[in-house]
Amino acid sequence: ESLFQKINDPDSEVRKAVVSALGKLGNIKAQTPLIRRLKDSYAEVREAAAKALGESGNSLCVEELMFCFHDKIWKVREQAAIALGKLGDERALEPLLEMADDTDADVRQASASALGNLHTPKVMQILLDRLQEQEWWKKETAAIALGYSGDPKVLEPLLEGLDDPDWRIRTAMLNGLRSLGISELKVEEDLIKRLQDPHEEVRRAAIIALGSLGTEKALSPIIPCLN
Repeated sequence: ESLFQKINDPDSEVRKAVVSALGKLGNIKAQTPLIRRLKDSYAEVREAAAKALGESGNSLCVEELMFCFHDKIWKVREQAAIALGKLGDERALEPLLEMADDTDADVRQASASALGNLHTPKVMQILLDRLQEQEWWKKETAAIALGYSGDPKVLEPLLEGLDDPDWRIRTAMLNGLRSLGISELKVEEDLIKRLQDPHEEVRRAAIIALGSLGTEKALSPIIPCLN
């Protein structure tokens, strides 16, 4: 009972600590107090409240979390996207697609991950369509989201993107493939080719993707690159 009283403490650090504690308790009674803290005057309290609500597993707070996408602080928007990804409620689809175009890269990444976690046929088709968009950041978030979906059916579109003329897209496709969990998909040759890419970021992403495979065939070509 004392925790519920302390959530309105005038000290923002106390409120933040209480919000985090209530999130770990998983008490359904904490839902309403936590939702109220999404509008706290202190950004770190709002961030902690979004995280706690995501961990609650209760989708009753989906609309309130979506409201956080209007927050001026990027960390709050990021945590709201992460929370919505954990809850997996398709009502968040359109707002997450908008946040996938956020000005902050961390928010885009979190939104992409959340979209991948939704993993419904409707979401998958929208993400595949985004791979055909002209804007590089739309292709980037789509590739990352498709990777997080874990669906082997997205392998071919991601591999095709490795030949995109924009290095940012090639990097995104490699990151998507790594998130896909590609250890059993026999794509070593496709990744090894990217070790010769003219752009450093693409080569770095290829090294990380090959390292995630862990096979001798994938690791052997990396060694000369490390020197």
